[in-house]
Amino acid sequence: MPQQRLVYGKHTVLDLLEGSTVRLEKVVAHKGMQKIDLDKVQALAAEAKVPVELQPEAWFHKHCGSGRHQGLAAWAPEFAYAHLSEMLRRCKGPSLIVGLDQIHDPRNLGAILRSAEALGAQGAFIPKDRACEVTPTVEKTSSGAASRLDVAQVVNLSQALDEVKAAGFWCYGLSLEAAEHIEQERFSDKVCLVIGSEAKGLRPLVAKHCDKLLKIRMRGKTQSLNASVAAAIALHKVSIDIYGK
Repeated sequence: MPQQRLVYGKHTVLDLLEGSTVRLEKVVAHKGMQKIDLDKVQALAAEAKVPVELQPEAWFHKHCGSGRHQGLAAWAPEFAYAHLSEMLRRCKGPSLIVGLDQIHDPRNLGAILRSAEALGAQGAFIPKDRACEVTPTVEKTSSGAASRLDVAQVVNLSQALDEVKAAGFWCYGLSLEAAEHIEQERFSDKVCLVIGSEAKGLRPLVAKHCDKLLKIRMRGKTQSLNASVAAAIALHKVSIDIYGK
């Protein structure tokens, strides 16, 4: 029998019911859910031919392990990672993808995927080892964006960057050590934005495989940003440049 995962959160489950190619096995709704919300869930589930089960709060605490479930969960197949080569082939014309170097916090990963999808990225790629995978927490934090983006796992991030560059992308790494600020750069065509880990930033070898390093201008006494915040700022700048205002 294929392995399944439990996903939770209103946006995550509704997105999977409404527009995803993922076939849900079952939706679980809180018994105390407001009728208007429950009616929407049941209507979407009926259209997708997915059964809906009502459960008390205790069920959600046991299976979701957090109070962030928003009274809605679903059993789905294991997360299907994309292949980097296929992701690159689907990038026609101006394109934006994101490379993530050892992001460990699932909420940071989810937030980055959410910003990436919202700002027009076609996909993201993450290391298979020593990095966060796409977990239910990632999917919840991404508000469904993880299922709308191509997300690939790669064995070697530096080699993956070489493959990305061979496909016509210019790879920019965010680094506090960079000499130039991101607002000085004019992005065009195909861009890969590379974000480093929460604690250490880009590893030296990964930084070496980027075409150029850029930093975000800091005007206050705080000289660093959370990885997901930095990613959102940089993605917004790239998005405006390559897609237009």
